[in-house]
Amino acid sequence: MKVAQHYLSAGQVLGGRYQIIDSLGQGGMAYVYLALDLESGQKIALKMMREELSDDPEFIKRFATEARAAASLDHPNIVRVLDYGQDHNIRYIVQEYVEGKTLKDLILDQGPLHWDLAVPLMIQIGLALEHAHKRGIIHRDMKPQNVLVSPQMVAKVTDFGIARASNANTITLTGGVAFGSVHYFSPEQARGGNVTERSDLYSLGIMLYEMLTGELPFDGDSSVAVAIKQLQEMPLRPSSLINHLPPALDDIIFKAIQKVPERRYQNAREFVDELDRFMINPRGRFGVIRAGGVTDWSSGTTAIGVGAGESHFEKVEEIEETLSRRRFSRIRDAILIFFLVIAAVAGLAYGVRYAVGKLSLPPSVKDSDTVVVSRYIGRMADEVEPELKEIYGTNYSLIPVKSETQEPGIIFDQDPAYGTKLRPGDLHIELKYSTGKEVVKIGDLKNMSESEAREWLRSHNLVALFRKETSMQVPAGKVIRSDPESGEETESGSSVIVFISRGKDQAEVPPLLGLSWTEAVQRAEDMGIRLSGRSVHREAGEIVDLAESERVLINQKTDAGKEVRNGFTLEVEYGTAEDWQRVQNGEDLSNSRMEGISGQNGIYVMNMVGPLSSALNYLDSRWPADAPRYQIVYASGSNPADPNLRVYDQSVPSGEIINPYTTSLILYVQ
Repeated sequence: MKVAQHYLSAGQVLGGRYQIIDSLGQGGMAYVYLALDLESGQKIALKMMREELSDDPEFIKRFATEARAAASLDHPNIVRVLDYGQDHNIRYIVQEYVEGKTLKDLILDQGPLHWDLAVPLMIQIGLALEHAHKRGIIHRDMKPQNVLVSPQMVAKVTDFGIARASNANTITLTGGVAFGSVHYFSPEQARGGNVTERSDLYSLGIMLYEMLTGELPFDGDSSVAVAIKQLQEMPLRPSSLINHLPPALDDIIFKAIQKVPERRYQNAREFVDELDRFMINPRGRFGVIRAGGVTDWSSGTTAIGVGAGESHFEKVEEIEETLSRRRFSRIRDAILIFFLVIAAVAGLAYGVRYAVGKLSLPPSVKDSDTVVVSRYIGRMADEVEPELKEIYGTNYSLIPVKSETQEPGIIFDQDPAYGTKLRPGDLHIELKYSTGKEVVKIGDLKNMSESEAREWLRSHNLVALFRKETSMQVPAGKVIRSDPESGEETESGSSVIVFISRGKDQAEVPPLLGLSWTEAVQRAEDMGIRLSGRSVHREAGEIVDLAESERVLINQKTDAGKEVRNGFTLEVEYGTAEDWQRVQNGEDLSNSRMEGISGQNGIYVMNMVGPLSSALNYLDSRWPADAPRYQIVYASGSNPADPNLRVYDQSVPSGEIINPYTTSLILYVQ
């Protein structure tokens, strides 16, 4: 049963909790909406899988992978995943809402970014990937479109839609289809090879090139043309396009986009440290490549004869190594002379400095009258203090500030600004550094009402997420416990799960579809509910029961979220994992008992609570033309022409088989 889900309308509620406000846009896998969390009162971003992908098991798996992967990450430069789930056939992910624009939009709006802005943004992105890589997650689709930038210039990485654990199969090309963006992916992705952390770092190098120049380093008329350039070419130096760029950035980018992964930065931390050192000393030497690496930029295509289907990479490597050997003998003497000259110049400079008595002056001091303020933003407070004492004596201040976005110890503001010239009488500097997020100790919420608990958490800058469960001791409507528990500490702005008692006589039907029989029984028992199941699996046209280890739940008679009495028996239907996949693909088990097995006139009644259009499509395809029509009862005030009408109840429970000639069916609609 397919559900038309090409858009969600304002006011529509998913999962009984998330109310759509407006559309934010769409990506390759999902539509993105601005929504309101009715429990916390906060705005969130809700991603809904595109309907054309809802029948594709691979994309369903990837959509679920994004939710699980991103939910396991907790870093200030990664968009937080707050929840994920399914409302009928609509699969969604709930993320924190980040005001701002994508890095791609920032580049399109402003053109080339000044390196003083681009490099700090890239450092934040690199720190986010370091966090993911340490947890075994490779992004595999890093591009400016997947980075959100707030008005405060805080970068947040999102869209782990094709991320996978690093110990899983990481082949990127399957059947010739490339996932991700060809303009940013690495040569090993272009060849369909194994993807590692260094593949993400290659993409960061391409992104930094675009940030600094406003141009893509590789472009072409087709994806194949771009992929071949990724394999064979090196782009123009960024500094040849933007005159003010320090040449050191050329070397950093050049190392990041080496064709051979082993010649790139080995991990995200190494890349970030290099950028940090560059910000401290933009004239330093960076991007040193291990022996055997490519040593020249080249904008021309390498002419290589390669057979059909053969990788270009090995040929490129052979030619590069041959050229390197030929050059070596010619430039060896020149290098020796060069270093002798450098040594002589360095010795002369040392003697001059010694002679004029400036050996003891710090790097910031240009002459006896002025001091040029160094750049301290991005450095650690404890690391810069010795330098501050040497230059400013006691005329400096390190001010601790709680920060929601900065890592503890990082300096994020300075006064005077970098490059300011100070005379001896004006020597003073203030640096603000982060102490991390404010920590809040959870109070004793037990036996509070839901509104009291919400207010306490709100007043302490915490987000309340409420869950209900049965309790034999705590009265209905009162708090049973919280997670984190009373007395524990958590960061300001984080979420706290509050468990509210529904009393000893009430239980809530849990969502069980897609679970194994063992998991479903355990989850139901935890809620005070028992299961009664029957098989819908068919072999050779006959219903066949299954061993418990083979059972997967594919239908439940009572909807998830409905409150029932404690001890309630929930009727469910189960099949194999393949049966469940067929249901996910919209087949509705049309070859099983759902088609009707009580004689020729039997019709299987589905759970039709949801969009009216879906229910009508299902019934019209099965209801005999000469049988009395089913009835639709509209709630007071409903407009029968409204395309958003939904079925909220049905006269015949789902799972029943009826004779349409003798049994009436009523749908209640609002």
